[in-house]
Amino acid sequence: MKGILIPVEGKMYEVDVDDSLAAVRRKIGCETVEIVRPQSFGSRDIHRGYPVMCVDEDGHMLRRRRNPTASMIYGYEPGIVGDVLILAEGLVKDEKGVEDVDLFGLELLDGPTVSEWLVILGAAQR
Repeated sequence: MKGILIPVEGKMYEVDVDDSLAAVRRKIGCETVEIVRPQSFGSRDIHRGYPVMCVDEDGHMLRRRRNPTASMIYGYEPGIVGDVLILAEGLVKDEKGVEDVDLFGLELLDGPTVSEWLVILGAAQR
């Protein structure tokens, strides 16, 4: 699945992530992932899916470095710490056809492409 990594240092960029929570944890370097839903990402339609931030749930307690870009996009204090991965969240069918809320790649969202999301988020960064 395709996402956008916002490292504490450096520019955000597109990444490929295996479809597992363990892969998300490895990508942002944490033990426990928290899903954050910034208002700036627009409306949330669970049936169509919407972008979310995957952050280090224990980052503040572990005194990780503040992520200025992710904090600005998030818009609330005390802000976001550590590396951040942007993916999509919505209803996904499992192999038995049962729908449940899960993470998936930004490429499956209707609307902006991953490249367009990079431009949108980059503009918000300025």
